[in-house]
Amino acid sequence: MSELPELATEAVQLAVLADRQAGASWAQVGAGLGISADAARHRYGRLRFHWSPTGPPFGMRRSEPLRTPRRARRTG
Repeated sequence: MSELPELATEAVQLAVLADRQAGASWAQVGAGLGISADAARHRYGRLRFHWSPTGPPFGMRRSEPLRTPRRARRTG
């Protein structure tokens, strides 16, 4: 569960990068996030996506292997 906020932040960052690459203005990005264009530019303006074909996908920074979910235990 502790990974969820980090993954959510990364998802928003990737969405902002994709929107900007597709030609969205900072006003459009900000509107989608519920913030002003200036706030969006300040928060995400220097964001860059660095991908290494030999590294983990989507810029994930994990040193430990991903855990698989446990099966739900039956009660009753």
